Amino acid sequence: MTIMSPSIEGISGPPRASDSVVRALIARHLDVDIGRVTDDASFIDDLGADWLDRLELMIVIEDHFPGLEIPEDDADRMQVVGDLIRYIESWRQTPAATTGRPECSAPGTPDGYDTEIRSN
Repeated sequence: MTIMSPSIEGISGPPRASDSVVRALIARHLDVDIGRVTDDASFIDDLGADWLDRLELMIVIEDHFPGLEIPEDDADRMQVVGDLIRYIESWRQTPAATTGRPECSAPGTPDGYDTEIRSN
């Protein structure tokens, strides 16, 4: 017996980057069992995502976390589920996560993702 991913509609309250929410979004979008969505699961090799699936997934994630923008370069570097979860957690720790839309600058942050915030 296979247990399919839970409904995203059951997730309530303010959006949080908790592992379970991100995993549920991924499982739902890629139509895979949530048990397969581990930190080490490759979007391509383990979850069967092609480039369009990954692009659409990033849009789903951005829609769920208002203010989060994932530049194409950052998205291309996210190869496994844990990369995406760490990216969201890193973004949530920035002041812009609660005050506005972030703009990403050149690479160089310790986690390898572009998370520096610039004012317009």
